[in-house]
Amino acid sequence: MVHRQPAKCRYDGHFKRSPALHALIPCCFSSNIIYQIDIFLDVFPRYTAIYANKFVYGAHYVSKNPKLAAVEQYISALSSHDMAVITDLYDDDAVLEDPVGSDPLVGKAAIVRFYEVAFSSGISARLDGPVRLVANHAVFPFVVELNPGNGEMRIDVIDQFTFNDDNKIVAMKAFWGEANMTTA
Repeated sequence: MVHRQPAKCRYDGHFKRSPALHALIPCCFSSNIIYQIDIFLDVFPRYTAIYANKFVYGAHYVSKNPKLAAVEQYISALSSHDMAVITDLYDDDAVLEDPVGSDPLVGKAAIVRFYEVAFSSGISARLDGPVRLVANHAVFPFVVELNPGNGEMRIDVIDQFTFNDDNKIVAMKAFWGEANMTTA
């Protein structure tokens, strides 16, 4: 594949790339297609986008980093109350600490019970910033809303996932406290 420097780098507060990184991007990724993305160079020549979560190549998406995909599936499963997805994301011997400082829950059975209680409260969730990927970790800010429409409680959370070699979550830590809770 022939590589050449794209036409022009846009900077609008979200998207910035060094000239050296420009040279690594194939010519088929034009500047107007790659937009508002903070780039994480995963394994050359595979690219993973953190902010917009994907690169577009024609009408097809380039594969996502599996850790980033796990975070997106997690947030979606929280809102849709999809226990099958939650269960599939965790390793059998995973440890969950939510919030950090509470007694850790060990094993998939204990983790499933935790999410059953969360789902019974009418939980919904949405990402509230970019996902940070480093080594076998994903860290991301998100908002949890409990009992939407009926005296809603909002919690601003930062989660940290630690993954094994099979990209299953082996540890989840949720960072939040009373200062991060508000009611409507």
